Formats: sequence, C-alpha cells, structure tokens
Amino acid sequence: MEPGTQEQAAERRAGHKSRAEKGPRPGFSGRRRSSLKARIPLTGEDPPPAAIDGHSGGIASYYIGNRHHLIHRHTESMVINPDQTARLTLTVDFELPREPEARCGEHNNEAMFLFPLLFLRKAQGRTGFEARDEQGAVVPLLNREQSDQISARAAAQAAIRLIDEARPEDPDLPVLPQESLDFVFERVCRWPAYSASVVLNKLLNGLDEKIVEIWEDDAVGLAEDLELLVDHSLVWVPLKGLPGERRVIEVSHDAELSRRPLLRWHFGELKLPSRWRWWRRRRRAKQVEDPDQVLDTGRASYGCTARRISLSVLGERLAQPLGWMPIEFDFPTIYTRRCDTYHFEMNCPSGLKPRGVRVALDREESKGEVEEIPGKTTMGSRAAHLYLPGGRDVGDIVLRATVGISSETFPLLWVLMGTITTMMLWSLVALNPSWLVSDSESHNEIAAGVLLIVPALLGALVVGSDERAESRFLSGARVMLLVTGLCCAGATVVLTKIEPFSTKPQATWAICAAIATTATIPLVTSWLLSLDIVWRLRETLNTVGRQWAVLVALVGLAAGLAFLLPHLGGDTAVRAGLGSCLLLLSVILILLASNRLPVALEANRKFLSVGALFAAIGCLVLGCVELQRIFAPYATWQEEVENVEFGLLIVAPLTGGVLWLISLLFGPRPDELSVAPSVGHALVAGERIRELRRLREIASRGGDRFSDLPRPARRIIRQTRGLRWTKAS
Repeated sequence: MEPGTQEQAAERRAGHKSRAEKGPRPGFSGRRRSSLKARIPLTGEDPPPAAIDGHSGGIASYYIGNRHHLIHRHTESMVINPDQTARLTLTVDFELPREPEARCGEHNNEAMFLFPLLFLRKAQGRTGFEARDEQGAVVPLLNREQSDQISARAAAQAAIRLIDEARPEDPDLPVLPQESLDFVFERVCRWPAYSASVVLNKLLNGLDEKIVEIWEDDAVGLAEDLELLVDHSLVWVPLKGLPGERRVIEVSHDAELSRRPLLRWHFGELKLPSRWRWWRRRRRAKQVEDPDQVLDTGRASYGCTARRISLSVLGERLAQPLGWMPIEFDFPTIYTRRCDTYHFEMNCPSGLKPRGVRVALDREESKGEVEEIPGKTTMGSRAAHLYLPGGRDVGDIVLRATVGISSETFPLLWVLMGTITTMMLWSLVALNPSWLVSDSESHNEIAAGVLLIVPALLGALVVGSDERAESRFLSGARVMLLVTGLCCAGATVVLTKIEPFSTKPQATWAICAAIATTATIPLVTSWLLSLDIVWRLRETLNTVGRQWAVLVALVGLAAGLAFLLPHLGGDTAVRAGLGSCLLLLSVILILLASNRLPVALEANRKFLSVGALFAAIGCLVLGCVELQRIFAPYATWQEEVENVEFGLLIVAPLTGGVLWLISLLFGPRPDELSVAPSVGHALVAGERIRELRRLREIASRGGDRFSDLPRPARRIIRQTRGLRWTKAS
C-alpha cells in the first residue's frame, strides 16, 4: 500500500461515520458490537484478533530494542479541581512507522499497527483510564494480560534479532533458545517489581558478557527497555492509519492529589540492635518474623527501621492555612524518555495561581549528584508550562508543582478590616477609661455600637462558601479574622460593666488590642504573599547563604531597636515609631521564613524558618509592649520585658541551627532512605524496586549497572533453575 498524506487519512476518518452514529447492525446485539471493537483486523473481512496471535511478538519487536524516533512529543497536563483532585492527561504525538515489518496487515485501504503507547506502573490500577484520538473517538486499550504477553514476546524476539545481527562480526556468540527467553521475559513483564528484578538480574549475570554488551548498547537500548518493564507494564494500542502518518492520542484519568506526608519511614536493612537495647531487640526480632512487614531478599531483610515526623511538613501544615506557604505536589514521570520534546502543563481553578514548576533528576539516575536540566518554564495567571527540549536524554525526573493563593482570593478588604479593628482597640487604650466607663449611657452606647459594627462586617467575610478552592486553603486566615472580631466583642463587654472585665478597663482593652495585633500580622503577611511583586522580590534570595545573611541583618536591626527602647524615656512619638517598625520587621521575617520556593530542591536551609519565626515572634511581642507603654509610661514590667526580648532576639537565629543539629541524631543512617509510608508499604510488597537499588548502591559503593540489584530469593531460583543456555557449535 502506498503511503498517503495525513490530510487524506483525516478526511477518510472524518467521512466514515462511527458505529454509534450509524446505529446497530441488523442481527447484532450490543454485546457483540463491543467485542468487535476490540478486534484488530489483519486481512479479509473477519480477521482474528492480532493482539494474541503468534505474529504479534514479531510485529511489536520492532519497537523494543530499537531507538526509534517515532514519538515527537509527550505532553502531561494536570487540571486541579477545587476538591483537591486532578484530571491527568497524557498526550502522545507520534508518527506511524513506514517499515513494512511494523505493520499487522491491511484493512479498508489502511495499514494496521500495534503501537506501544505508554508505560504504567504495575501496581497502578487501570480503572478510569480513557484514550481518545484526534477526532474524539475512543481508542480501545488492551488489558494488562494481553499487553504483558505482547511485551514478553517482543522482548524475546528483539533480543534474538540483535544477537543475529551481531553474529557476522562475532561468530562465537551463543544461541539463545526462544522458549527460554519467552519464559524469562514473561515473568519480567508479569511479576511484581522485585521478583521481576530478581529474574532479570539472574539472566544478565548468567549470560555471556558480549550479549549483555550488545543489549546495553546506547544505540539499541534493549537493557533500558527491560529495566522499564521491571517496574512498568507497556500498554499496546491497535491503530489504523497510513505509514508515516502523524497521530495524536490522549490518555486521561482522575487522580487524588496527595501532599507530602507528615510521617516518614526510615527504610533499610533490619539489623538486630545491640544487646543492651533489649527492648528494641525484641521488637525488631518480632518484626522480622512478620512477612507483612519485611521484604526478604535472600541475603538480607528490609523494612521500616524507624518512624519520624517531618518537621518541615509540620511547618507546612501550620503555615498553609494562613496562606504563608503554597501547596506542593510531587509528580515522578518517565515520559521524558522515548520522545524528542517533553511538555508539562498545570491549570489551576479560580482563586489559585501556579507559583512554580521545578525539576529534579531521579536519585538513581543522578547518582546523588545535582545536575542542571535545561528547560524553559512559563508562568501565567492560571496555568504553568514547562518545556524540556531533547527530553529523550533527560531520564527519569520528578516535577514539583507549586500552587499558591492569588491576589484575587485574598482581598485587601480583609487586611483593612483587621487593621481598622486593631487601631480602634489601641485608641480605646489611649483614651481616659473614666470617660467611657461612667454613668453616661449615651457615651457607652455610641462606643459599643462602633465596636460591634466591625465584628458584624468581619462575620460576613469569615462565613464563606466551601465550594471554591481557595476557601479550603484559607481556613487559618478566616480564623484570624474571627479572633479579631472576638477582640472587639471583648472590648465591648467592658462598656456594659460586666465583672470581672470592668474592674480594669484599660488593661482589658490593652490585652484585646495586643491579641488583635497578633491576629492582624498574619493577615498582612498572607496578603503580601498573594502579590506578584512580592514573589518577584523574594526570588532574588535564591540561595541559602543569602537568606541566612538577610536573617542575621534583620535580627541585628531588631536588636538595635530593642537596645534603643530603654533610653527613650517618655518620648511617646519615637517609641510609637519604633514599635511600628518592630511590627513591620515581624512581617518581613515571616516573609523570609516562608521563602523556600526559590531555593533548590536538594538544598538544606538548616531550619532557617524556625529562627526567622522566633525572631518574628520576639518583634511582635516587643512591638505590642511598646505600644502599650505609650499609654502607661510609668509601669515597670515593660522594662523587664524589653531586656528579655533583647536577649531572645540575639539567640533567635541560633535556634534554627541548634534544631538542625538535634535533628541529625534522629535522621536516617547512611545506609537507610527516608520514604513516605505508602512507598514503604509498596517496597515491602515488592511493588517498587528503585529504592532497593539505591540501598544496594550505598552498600556496594560502586559496581556495574546491574550488580546492585537484590540477589534472587530461593523460590525464584527454583523456578528459573531449569534454564539452559547453549553455545553455537
């Protein structure tokens, strides 16, 4: 069949009505029609399914062990929903092969192909997946059993083909029996990740080194394809089209967005502790005997050695409801391989805004070294786009998508309400209490009415709808508004002469004003963090050294202001100005504490956020004390607080470093990994293998590409013991 143009193929597909548009065939039921859709015609009117016949392996072997450039672009798009779920879509822009050996046959003047569309993790469910072509028609996907069978046959025939192609240059290459290869590769494709890695490791270590070198050749890539089949299952799709035709298929599914877990596992080899730690020794021995908690590799037992709470995640849980920190989601992807270019798109709902998409190489690929990935990131008001040219050479990467609150979500009215309420309360402290708390009912009624209007307006803002996405992320900010309104209500109670509030009205108003100020500072910080200009200014502090330098400078400025306060005497104007500066410094320190996004993913800030928060709290307390001292200049307890706060500001930057040193005592050992509990359960179940490879790299401190894989277990050795490899005579 002569290749046609893409326009002719598109017109022919558009001109043919779908089966749903034509209606049911006479004498055919719906069940029969659905079964016909899954067939792949070869030749003739009623051909047998090609996905399970004997020729499918030879046809599919064209793609295995062959560095083809048929896939031009992979595009992964993520649409975030308000309920913290997402719709993930993978768009594959590829070209149908022109070689005759890649065709299944002909049908209705078009060629039939069996194309490897995408990789899915073996432990990942396939419910809810949907594939559509350019016209929006549903593309039938083969089930996992059929896809694994095709992959196994294709890998076996590709392995034999590569050896036959190299035999003219090296006649001494051994001959591998087809049945043995089918047996081994079928278990690599079907078994869980750990068991499949054991079989593949035994195969590669038992073969002739020349054969392994042929399979590991970069121009061939068969060994790389086999490594992918250890963790993933290749999905084959039957397609109809013209040779050389450009096709685009979208595969989409729903996913639940999971944030970084608060609990972490230290995963590694389960060794019995020393005898003097008898309580841990007994618990560890009981754990090793439980097969549900341990993965036995034949040489060592791996499992959870300790459970730790991540302090950084704990800080995120506390700061994110206030809008101080954006929400981050990690997406490991393998689709930067097997394509010429890679694109990642993230779309946010109303009220949220993308704050960044960062790339980090997988630890296995980078061998612990930090490598710069060339790419281009474009940020918009509702979407972010990441472009990686030459994605074929990037390898496995992890994308960290960051979503924050936009300025439309956090209105300026919230900050104005909190600020006005705070100023009203400090004004009450400044006035003569005997003038308000008196026998004049009119004065009390007017003051009470003014104080109660603001909480009423705040209540309209606090009680919001939970349908929007931002309402789920601003629960803490709404609580701060509620606290500010309650402070107004508490100040109003004084005017009604209710005991015990009316005994010391000025002290009560001062306490309410200080609490309202404490609640307003987070609101001001959250509003500033929603502005784009603030994000651009914070991007200049893109290294840990710069952030620590700014922290020391801000704390030094705050300590200098605290040193000047005892020497001001009764100068209320200067004291009010210095108190306002301290409150402003607390806002800037909070902005610095949450400035983690510009720093590299692998950078350790040594708990800089803790030191900045301690300094911010010290500035906040000292500022409120100075504002109260303006109205009570002869009190002595303020001087004691000033001296204490001066000392706390000096040691505030050191708290982060001390906490970092303490955390080293509870961190994982050099031969352990810190993983999420879901990853730990998958490791114990044998559904993941990457982390075990990293542990083997740590233990072996070198070795070839496959020597760090786990040794085979006894059960798998017995099942693969019957394999025999014969050399050519």
